[in-house]
Amino acid sequence: MSSHEASNQLCNWMEKLKTSRQRPVICYDHPVDVQLLTRLIEKKPSSWQLENISARLDVERREQYFALYGGRHHALHDARANRAAYR
Repeated sequence: MSSHEASNQLCNWMEKLKTSRQRPVICYDHPVDVQLLTRLIEKKPSSWQLENISARLDVERREQYFALYGGRHHALHDARANRAAYR
């Protein structure tokens, strides 16, 4: 998938979620994540909250996730590892 296609799909998905009653939250564990997202969609996601969750991650549980499933530094795998390690 090209960057242009990924950007379009991500923007469409984000637009759908914006119509929910709750304000969506983009959770990240490193400031570079927000920079990469902004570069991909060519704007800062203004209608979304941004929350750095790095202090709320259990490092040991995150490492256990990667030991089981691998995928470190792949956005989807990192997000799943963060979900598993969130406290």
